[in-house]
Amino acid sequence: MKCFFHNDRDATAVCQDCGKCLCTECVPRVSKVSCVDCLIRHNNAARKQIYSSLATAVIIFVVVIFALTDLKVSRALVLDFSISWKLALGAVFTYFGWKFLSGRRNYIFIGNLSFWFFYIFFKLAFSFMVGLFIGPLRVFQMIREILLLNKSRSLHTIPGIRVNTGRFQNR
Repeated sequence: MKCFFHNDRDATAVCQDCGKCLCTECVPRVSKVSCVDCLIRHNNAARKQIYSSLATAVIIFVVVIFALTDLKVSRALVLDFSISWKLALGAVFTYFGWKFLSGRRNYIFIGNLSFWFFYIFFKLAFSFMVGLFIGPLRVFQMIREILLLNKSRSLHTIPGIRVNTGRFQNR
């Protein structure tokens, strides 16, 4: 068998996603054996997921700031911007904490309305506490991943590699 991207070289591995044969030059670029097409597809899906998560966090932040700025809580207490941005940041971190806790094993609970009220209350409270630690780390991790994914966009311009542009190429 010959490499899908280099016709003159023998294949030493097979892409784990699509089954294309790869030579030794194509394989060491990634830890998982993937061809360039599958790697680009994976990176685009990962980039889309990260951008949607960051966009959700920004929307939560902006909505909470606009909802709470100049909110009159009592006659003497009016929330100004210095308080509302802290609450908005807490809401964003609660979102990241909720996602972190929901990413774990899901259980099916059967209970009445009061059980669900306490479950949601305690999960929100725990999400806030976990989010205070996970939130900043997750934001930093997402920014780092976006930079790495954008850096790997140049993969399809490597000399000697022909990237499938979406058309089926029969070999």
